[in-house]
Amino acid sequence: MQYNNVLFPIKIFLLSFTLVSIGSCSNSENNSSEKYHYFKESPETIDLENINSGYFSDLFDSIRYVLLEENNEIPLVHHFKTIVDDNFIYVSDIHLNNLHKYDFNGNFISILKSNGQGPKEFSQIEDFQVVGDTIIIYDGNLRKLIYFDKNLEFLKETHNNFNSINFHRGNNFSLFSLNDFTNNQEIKFVKIFDSKVSPRYFSASIPNSLGKVRLLHGFVDNSNSPEISITLPFSHKVALFEENGELKTVKEFKFLNVPEVEEIRGQIKIINAFIPYENFYFMTTYFGKNGFQILLDKEFKTKYIGKNLTNDLDGLNYYFLPISYYMDFLILYFPSVDFYNLYRKSESKIKENYPENKLHKFVNENEKELIGDRHILVFLRLKDQLPD
Repeated sequence: MQYNNVLFPIKIFLLSFTLVSIGSCSNSENNSSEKYHYFKESPETIDLENINSGYFSDLFDSIRYVLLEENNEIPLVHHFKTIVDDNFIYVSDIHLNNLHKYDFNGNFISILKSNGQGPKEFSQIEDFQVVGDTIIIYDGNLRKLIYFDKNLEFLKETHNNFNSINFHRGNNFSLFSLNDFTNNQEIKFVKIFDSKVSPRYFSASIPNSLGKVRLLHGFVDNSNSPEISITLPFSHKVALFEENGELKTVKEFKFLNVPEVEEIRGQIKIINAFIPYENFYFMTTYFGKNGFQILLDKEFKTKYIGKNLTNDLDGLNYYFLPISYYMDFLILYFPSVDFYNLYRKSESKIKENYPENKLHKFVNENEKELIGDRHILVFLRLKDQLPD
């Protein structure tokens, strides 16, 4: 696979995490009452020797491109987290700290704007979640969760007294990942109950951290699985929680025969994506520009490994990093102008090999928008019968 013909936006690679400047972020005010539960970590070995280039058709049976409609007054500047449900697409803007809402075809509906630091307001979207008809935004600076209905009208807000980046709202509890720099070799989690039950604290070890990290996926809560997952920065570890918010296991992946790579500025050691499904896990990890897409069974045994997947469904070869998921879809993201330029470079070859696919119609119908500063989501549908 020749990377000079592949969309490889480094800025997208760096969106799998964001390093935030380290400040005085100690949670020392809670230390006297915190009782952490430590879990024995179980390593799993994955050998990358002699792994061949994979194909989209190994895992997917169709591709759907969605161009997000622009709002002329308040543009989507810096796409970050994406959540898709049965009716809508929600995208946070990490630059302007707004939440954009679209229908399933990418048509713009409305914006939930950051508008202050007072009651019913937020100034920063550290993380967000959609639970049924409720949108929950976490403002890390103000240390509060703000709840809105499906029409983006305020419902309520709740406060906490610790530093966190990512959160998960469960049934009668909230789960937070803590950023405590009193110990740089641990990542801590706290489960806060709605009742007056004492919080539960969990801890997992990581190598020396380089700073505070905002994860692109955060806590992954897939409707096709009862498990909740989160990748642990500066490591190849994943924490898995039960549906009730209790820490189930911390899994470390040890990769053997890793290909020699050219160092990429800003790249850190991390599992780029880890998504639980009912009968398997989907994992993405990168070593330099070499991306590995891995299927694991529920015992964490390898079912499939593909390296630098070639798009044999419509011929447009682009950088593969899942930024979200929905039902049986994995979702990728690309700036529209990069997508358009890649298509034009490969147009003749794609038309020769894939003359009837819908990609050509998508580009021709949206050419004016694609050459602007717009945003594309790529929906890849997982096959019913996956490699075993």
